[in-house]
Amino acid sequence: LGRTIVEALLEVGWTMGADRVICETTSAWYGVVEFWQACGFSITHLSPSPFGSDTWFERRRPSAS
Repeated sequence: LGRTIVEALLEVGWTMGADRVICETTSAWYGVVEFWQACGFSITHLSPSPFGSDTWFERRRPSAS
């Protein structure tokens, strides 16, 4: 269900002209990190936070063929 929701939201973003979507989560939430990767997001970087570190992701709009 989560992936279906993410894909629907991405489609709305692409339709509205977004070239990429950026997400962030707490690095210690391993299941959430794996979820974003399973949804096609790539890790861009980690950053310090008051509660440990945060993992940042991005997914770019697919190229039109």
